[in-house]
Amino acid sequence: MDRRTLLASFGVTAAIGLAGCGGASGATGPTETDTESASVGSRSITTTEAGCGGPDETASVSFDTERTEIAVDGAIGAANPCQEATLAAVDDATGTGTVTVTVGTKPTGDVCVQCLGRVEYTATIGFEGTLPDRIVVEHGEGDLETVADVHR
Repeated sequence: MDRRTLLASFGVTAAIGLAGCGGASGATGPTETDTESASVGSRSITTTEAGCGGPDETASVSFDTERTEIAVDGAIGAANPCQEATLAAVDDATGTGTVTVTVGTKPTGDVCVQCLGRVEYTATIGFEGTLPDRIVVEHGEGDLETVADVHR
């Protein structure tokens, strides 16, 4: 019972401690020297399924050149299954051709069964201009884990 209480409070404490950390870091848009690079436009993430599961984390990336967007389908471990996926950050590292997508989780507020969670998601990132040459997908908050590194 004490272990369950500790695990449940850890997830809430971590979420509260990291609230607001996914904001912009003062980055600016493209400059005259890098107008050919990819610039992040629209972004969205949807939790497709959440339940009890193992800690295996995955992500796959697909490029849609016609719509100038990428799709990331993945699964991230969570403190419990009552979590939803969040786009913690999308960093276009202007001029490098690399975009880093960081996915995290946040509590849904529902009453929850006590088990380790697995949250499956689909994220879509649109670009203004061209698609990036490389997408890096990271999971977590604070101590990030790279789960995909894809070149177009």
